[in-house]
Amino acid sequence: MAAGQPMPMARPTALPGPSAMAAPAAATGRPMCSPNRAGSGDLDGQITGWRWDFDDGVTLNGATVTRQFDAAGPVGVRLTVTDNSGAAACQAGEDTARIKVNGTPTVDAGPDRKVLIGAAHDDLRFTAAGTTDPDGDGLTLTWDFGDMAQAQGGTVSHAYTRPGDYAVTITARDSTGLACGIAADSAAIKALARK
Repeated sequence: MAAGQPMPMARPTALPGPSAMAAPAAATGRPMCSPNRAGSGDLDGQITGWRWDFDDGVTLNGATVTRQFDAAGPVGVRLTVTDNSGAAACQAGEDTARIKVNGTPTVDAGPDRKVLIGAAHDDLRFTAAGTTDPDGDGLTLTWDFGDMAQAQGGTVSHAYTRPGDYAVTITARDSTGLACGIAADSAAIKALARK
């Protein structure tokens, strides 16, 4: 570049968050702060405007925004940043990210039951057939039989050794680590001694 020529202006960089492979997760019905914009910047000035366009029709303005999602599923967001240069050709930069809006699993421990105990084959079989995840995530299923015993899996068996009333609880956890990714249900078991 010849001496005395003005430096070309640089377009600001918008970084709304991670790629779809590592999308941030949000819970349905709960507020979520905007994805990480820490990488946004401008080499030759200052960013003065941030516009977040979500593909479900919501637009918000500000360096950090908060919004609530009402339905589970992926939502795209486009962050457009503008700088203080006033040069229309290079005043704005934009990038996109995807947010995984997580739904709560549906879980069913099955009906309340009575069982006789004391014989060799007095096992109860429990199945998580009514358990689903609205996002299609794999679920980790843990059964607590109410007598200090636990098991994992979609179908499990358990034998009670003492008469009494027990609550068997199934807990389903998805892979997000969010509180909304955990659900539980219980069934009452009455264990009766054989006469």
